[in-house]
Amino acid sequence: MHQLITAICYCHSNNIVHRDIKAENILIESTRIENIDGKEIELCEIRLTDFSSARSFNRSKKLTKKVGTPYYIAPEVLKRSYNEKCDIWSIGVLLFILLCGKPPFWGDSDKEIITNVEKGIPDKRPEEWKYISPEAQNLIFEHLLKHDPHKRFSAADAIKHPWFQKYLIRPRFSAEKITEFYKNIISFKIDTKFFFQQASLAYMVHHILKKEETEPLRKFFEFLDKNGDGKMAYSEIVEGFKKIIHVNDKDVMRVFKYIDQSRSGYIEYEEFIRACIDRTKLLTDEHLKTTFILFTKQDEYKTISCQEFKFILGLQTKFNEKTWENIIKNIDINKDGQV
Repeated sequence: MHQLITAICYCHSNNIVHRDIKAENILIESTRIENIDGKEIELCEIRLTDFSSARSFNRSKKLTKKVGTPYYIAPEVLKRSYNEKCDIWSIGVLLFILLCGKPPFWGDSDKEIITNVEKGIPDKRPEEWKYISPEAQNLIFEHLLKHDPHKRFSAADAIKHPWFQKYLIRPRFSAEKITEFYKNIISFKIDTKFFFQQASLAYMVHHILKKEETEPLRKFFEFLDKNGDGKMAYSEIVEGFKKIIHVNDKDVMRVFKYIDQSRSGYIEYEEFIRACIDRTKLLTDEHLKTTFILFTKQDEYKTISCQEFKFILGLQTKFNEKTWENIIKNIDINKDGQV
């Protein structure tokens, strides 16, 4: 649930509403066994998928399109006047099912289910809930399945709930590993002259690296990102590092302007991964070759025109022509218009 809510928190912070959260749209990426209080527990890494019903939203306007699945759809969606909190209702339905094994709104047909959803009174039977923790019940019934969306939790509120604070398993990190991340951050630098290298680096991190290669960084990012919205203020990162190792505030703050390429004042997940990754391990011949082939969309070495690079990297409008020409000068060494 924590993974799901942090994913939705990130979506909502970027003005994206999913609108079809349900069990079928959650994929298990991997599993692992951990010993918790003497018991071996299987834990899952999940991914939220199927954004075909998703759309961007404006916080000052209501959405009106009726979208969703009967068991999970929020009452206000049926009334065609809703906001991003429809996702929170669906998460509440899913958590209800996971804990007691049945949906909160039941019916022999879609029409009957919809009628019960509109009423908004979950089918809570004492015998099914007597072993469920008070914190979990509080989260569901007092905050997620709240009929009035104004009284319903936001995703950011849900992450702070005592149920997560009490029961969530927090990862542990060695000072040695965190020192390695810190050194990579301190050595991070970017300017227009080297933009192409950094853009290629971003491409590799996003498309080439395997999950296992970024797993420690992802866990550390989640550890630092207390509110789970997928982005962190500079001070949030510094304070997180300080809990484990000694850091020089000025050194870290100095490089943040290079890491924060969107100039948002926050470090987002992929910016953080690019800054912390061991670039000597990333920039292997194999990774470079794979990236070049992806750029060319060929199975063998080819040349790429500088204009093609501009299109591939999505830079048509990012830089003016003069700035782009300066970038090209540092790529096209022999001035033949090809890389």
